[in-house]
Amino acid sequence: MTASTTFFRPNLIFKQNHHFSTNIIRTKETWFIRNVSTAVASNPELSDIHDFETLLSSTGITIMGRYSFHIPIYKKWGYYLGSQAGVASHQIDNPRVTSTPSWVLPGVEAGLTYYMNKSMRMNVHLEWYLERINGLIITNHNQTRQIRLSMHYENQFDLGGSGEYFWNDTHGIRFEYRKHTLKNLPPVKRSDNGLSSQGKLENIRIERQTFSIGLGYVYYFG
Repeated sequence: MTASTTFFRPNLIFKQNHHFSTNIIRTKETWFIRNVSTAVASNPELSDIHDFETLLSSTGITIMGRYSFHIPIYKKWGYYLGSQAGVASHQIDNPRVTSTPSWVLPGVEAGLTYYMNKSMRMNVHLEWYLERINGLIITNHNQTRQIRLSMHYENQFDLGGSGEYFWNDTHGIRFEYRKHTLKNLPPVKRSDNGLSSQGKLENIRIERQTFSIGLGYVYYFG
């Protein structure tokens, strides 16, 4: 046995180690907002938005950046670990409710990848992150409240899929599809917004169901 003999056969297809991608994601969303305040007894000024309940639709755009580290398992199979962050906009189709842009805070991602050939691979992943909305503005009976909230996955993790095509050794395009539900983390504080404030809106319930399709660029730098 010569010194050059090895028990590990290099995988010439698998792109292991460092990847970075950026995606533009188109979203279609359904919001359910219920019971904005139960503080009516202690603060009559809140009575105009008590028991506010509505079902809303919206569309949006998310710009997401993602880093991942890929490791081969066997032949064309591998796994990866990574993180992502971004910014999202939401165009709600109800004049009573508007939203400022939200921030997708850095989260964690783990996935399984399969190479169909040298240029194309398919991925299935689990990810978790928080989305921070600094201004969800609700108007009801001429009363306006601005709510700040953080959203997380209803089922703790999001299951998604993606495909990537590399036109050379380092550059490629990425397509992804996701469906998930986010809900708010209570309690939620409201801004004063020119009106007297009595602390927290503790019983707000917000859920957002999202369907998303994304297209982006992926860079492999080994």
